[in-house]
Amino acid sequence: MKIRPIYLLPLLVLGLAAGSASAQKVGLANPAKIFEEMQERKDAQAQMTIKLGKLKDEEGNRKKEIDALKNQLSQLKTGTPQWTATNQALLQKAIEYNTWIQIQQANAADEQKTLMLSLYTKIQSAVQAVAKKKELDLVIAEITPELPDNDMLVKMDPNQLRAIINGRNIIYNNQSAADITQLVIIQLNADYSRPK
Repeated sequence: MKIRPIYLLPLLVLGLAAGSASAQKVGLANPAKIFEEMQERKDAQAQMTIKLGKLKDEEGNRKKEIDALKNQLSQLKTGTPQWTATNQALLQKAIEYNTWIQIQQANAADEQKTLMLSLYTKIQSAVQAVAKKKELDLVIAEITPELPDNDMLVKMDPNQLRAIINGRNIIYNNQSAADITQLVIIQLNADYSRPK
């Protein structure tokens, strides 16, 4: 029987695909660990903590003003012009306080989102740089939430366990995939500490 060349084409394509798939070099990087170890994130968090302290002080001062007006109002006779003026001032301060709180919360959320996106972009760039140095073709984000121990398993809802299992993106790793997490952290911290 004569084999026609057209029938060999799919076998040739399959052979090439199998050969190139086995030649891929794969790496792993744990974005959560990288994020936690970034010096830039640590410094930004320290600055935010200082800023939060100042905001707490300002919040305390605003509350004191409201409390002073409440105290003053309680000593006045209801319905008098002075009571009405103090009540108006109290209302104004309370509304300003609530508005101020909402604005501060919105500003803090915006700052956090902007920072997180900026840091993630830097993580992505550093992963790419390290992967190129290591000649990796693919880097997988390693996300492996811990499986619960027996004590936790008893208390856990089946849906919670399912969510943990579904959250794990690496089922098996024979350590042939290079874990570049530490190298990425070193790269990011070196880039951050470099004078600009």
